[in-house]
Amino acid sequence: MKYGISINAMLMFLVLGLVTLAVPPQIARAATFTVDDDNPADYATIQGAINAAGSGDVITVYPGTYNENLTISDKEITLQSADPNDPTAAIINGGGTGRAVTFKHAGASVLEGFTITGGTDSGVYITSSSPTIMRCIFTSNTGSGGYGGGLYSQDSSPTIVN
Repeated sequence: MKYGISINAMLMFLVLGLVTLAVPPQIARAATFTVDDDNPADYATIQGAINAAGSGDVITVYPGTYNENLTISDKEITLQSADPNDPTAAIINGGGTGRAVTFKHAGASVLEGFTITGGTDSGVYITSSSPTIMRCIFTSNTGSGGYGGGLYSQDSSPTIVN
């Protein structure tokens, strides 16, 4: 009888284990955040949305000029304009006060459909990341101290498309 209880207990644990394996875990879904500087949206600033986003999330930016110095760090996100085929509609302006966009340990993040302007020490600075940058216009960015004007990449493998 002692052994019968032990075998029953082992069978119960085995069945529970199999049931646990058969039930799929909840699949995490990427969140989508919207940014608009003059209309209702999830965020009024791009950096606010970046700070709230987690890896895999998508940030959609509506037309306007965003006077910000953005940092995407330690997460992989997609930052896209609402109309990625018109990069003149959404403008990231570093305002001459630093880099317009920085990728730092940002994995395979995506930047799509923006005009990048007003960056100093480069419009886009990439370190230890492999972002894809698509359909972007780089204009009026400056470089100094060996950093590129439009884009600077260090220990990274960016993909630049169109």
